[in-house]
Amino acid sequence: MSVEETGARMRKDQSQNPEQVDTSAFEKELSATLQWLTEETSASHPFGDCPETEAIVSHFRNAPRPEVEQHLKDCAKCADLSDHIRRREGVYRRQRDYFLKKLETTPAKEHWFNSVGEVLRQTFYPFAFLLKTRAVMVEIAVVAVLGLCVWQLPNFVAMFRSSGGLGFTTGISANGKIKNSYGLIEKASPADPRAAEIALDELRHATVAGGVVSPATTDAALASVQLKMTAAPDKSDDWMRIQNAIQGYALLNRYAYLRSQKKAGAPIWKDFSGVAKEDGTLLIFLNREPAYDSETYKLLKESRESTAGVDGVVLVTPSDRKVPIR
Repeated sequence: MSVEETGARMRKDQSQNPEQVDTSAFEKELSATLQWLTEETSASHPFGDCPETEAIVSHFRNAPRPEVEQHLKDCAKCADLSDHIRRREGVYRRQRDYFLKKLETTPAKEHWFNSVGEVLRQTFYPFAFLLKTRAVMVEIAVVAVLGLCVWQLPNFVAMFRSSGGLGFTTGISANGKIKNSYGLIEKASPADPRAAEIALDELRHATVAGGVVSPATTDAALASVQLKMTAAPDKSDDWMRIQNAIQGYALLNRYAYLRSQKKAGAPIWKDFSGVAKEDGTLLIFLNREPAYDSETYKLLKESRESTAGVDGVVLVTPSDRKVPIR
């Protein structure tokens, strides 16, 4: 293909698709021209006497040289080459500028985005199944449940604190044990208080664990003990001891009941170690020195006033210090 045909083809390709011009077309055409010059040079005009192609190109672009200019006047072949360079110089510069612009801007930018996108795609590929329809529905349900849990978290914390730091399941178990113990005391035979004494031991453990029942349950148990004392006079001393213990548990139960409603006071039942009664005054023995706030003593006083058969309450510390509840 001749130089003119090559140039015409390049101009046609550039007009049809300017975005896909081969930027090395000019260099390829120069190489073809040099090959043509080498093949057509006669022995009388050896090609070795001509300057290098780079020197001719440099002479026209940015560094004119007098010896090259003189050679072009004497050498017809190099003169043809220089004329071709002059005609193609504008095309070359446009191709070169376009190539540098694409190289410095668009390709680098697209490559960066493509690299980041590929990294993200590879990273999250194991979770691609989450985009399926059923998986999306499950995700929505899980998010809804988690949101509900977060929303209700303050209520769960308040419930945990109101139970004196005990677990929720432990509180349920203690409540059931207290209710069952009071039921066994009511069902015990007046002539055989041993069943009630066994229930008292379970009642003490459940009370220390923070179990709570309604005040009506404790009142019913105390009323049944009064009836048993009348029905079995010979066992009245045994039932009296049982009644004194139940009054102590009933007072702590009423206190815990009021505390859960008013959200105030300390969990006294955690410090409880035993109960006794002297001259109508209930003695609540503690396993540590109390440092309760005013709300605690206020609720204790209210609990004492609403517990049948209790004239007064005194907290007894390990150092035998007595703190009356007035």
